[in-house]
Amino acid sequence: MLEAEAYQVQEMAAELHTQVPGLFGESGFVEQVLVWDDLDTGVRCKAMLDWWRPSNGRSVIADYKTCVAADDESISKAVDRYGYHQQAAWYADGVAALHPESAIPRVVFVFQEKTEPYLVNLVQIDEEGVAIGAERNTLARQIYRDCVESGRWPGYNADRIGTVSLPRWAVTRHRYMEV
Repeated sequence: MLEAEAYQVQEMAAELHTQVPGLFGESGFVEQVLVWDDLDTGVRCKAMLDWWRPSNGRSVIADYKTCVAADDESISKAVDRYGYHQQAAWYADGVAALHPESAIPRVVFVFQEKTEPYLVNLVQIDEEGVAIGAERNTLARQIYRDCVESGRWPGYNADRIGTVSLPRWAVTRHRYMEV
């Protein structure tokens, strides 16, 4: 890590603890590894939680993300693009598999901007988003199981030459730009 990057990381950490004091409290586990077998598919599943506070009531999982913009709209787009809704469902599945006595954990994403003043936004993904993530995870486990069993893995169409087009926005930009 470059010296400037190390300084930035220290500044971000200090600002995180200033804006959200006690978020990563002493009673939790850092980088907690979960390993379980999915009962429906037999697929071995793994996860590493940034921070987890188990509880007989409602445990809390916090996952830290850096970003350019931590406003709700930007976060919503990032959730879709990077599959954070699947991550939330995955973590909940792992805790449920290993600690069935626990209630469904509260998964909180901690988004922090990478430029000063290093603003922080704490968010949960709504029920619909997590349900969609869970459905996608179920399908992914089924596909993985089927591929392992058959030895056939989906890929690109290497047996033919395909055709791709410019994105619609690129065509529109070209047609309306001044020459």
